[in-house]
Amino acid sequence: MNKVNKSSNNNNRDNIDNRSKSYFAAGRRKRKKRLLMFVIPILTAVIAFGVYAAMQAREQGFGAAMVLHIHPNLTLIVDGSPSSVPENIGIDAPLYKDHTLDKYGMTGMAPIHTHDSSGVIHIESNTNRNYTFDEFLKIWGLDLSDKAIRISVNGNPVNSLDYVLNDGDNIIMEIKQQEDG
Repeated sequence: MNKVNKSSNNNNRDNIDNRSKSYFAAGRRKRKKRLLMFVIPILTAVIAFGVYAAMQAREQGFGAAMVLHIHPNLTLIVDGSPSSVPENIGIDAPLYKDHTLDKYGMTGMAPIHTHDSSGVIHIESNTNRNYTFDEFLKIWGLDLSDKAIRISVNGNPVNSLDYVLNDGDNIIMEIKQQEDG
């Protein structure tokens, strides 16, 4: 009789152990499910953001190497008086009107821009191409309607705004109110 009770006690103990194991296993399964419910959407969002960022970088040239870096100089004369060239043309929103060349620029700026009011025009581009004075003026958004303009580069008169900017050029732009006539 003693043997039967011992055997019966062992079976009961095994059943209790199995039940407690299945109880803990069920809890683990629930925790895994809950964890997956949070991890999968987070991973999906991270992957989607990564794909989006890569596409933006490709479109806008983020992280692209600078292959062209030149500095023409601009002296601005308005109505016969020297005037400062604004700082951050092509960087700050009020002085960054035309974004058609953005894909050629470094992150956050047009490929043709200024950093300060010294008159130095910075051309920092991820592409080796010609940039014109007209493109700089469009980025700046300078309104030249009803104005008489005279431009000289390195002491020589230039008749077109499509002048290609070169390193070390000394550009003088005179702007006057156009006389009625």
